[in-house]
Amino acid sequence: MRIMRWQPFDLNWQPFERMESLRRQLDQIFDEVTGTSTEREATWYPAIELMDTSDSLVLRVQLPGIDRNHLNPLLSL
Repeated sequence: MRIMRWQPFDLNWQPFERMESLRRQLDQIFDEVTGTSTEREATWYPAIELMDTSDSLVLRVQLPGIDRNHLNPLLSL
């Protein structure tokens, strides 16, 4: 990040270029903090809950917008 001297009456002021530059800088800061990058594709994982009962394992998965009748879960040991 560079420090620029403030000029109150800059005739070459380009507000949209400045906003785009600020957006890129903020994206870079958040990418560094979160350890992600906008260049890589984000991976989504559904929320799951696995319970071990006395006679079985119960897996609950949140899949918004998907009807449970359209699922065909497969299990391999």
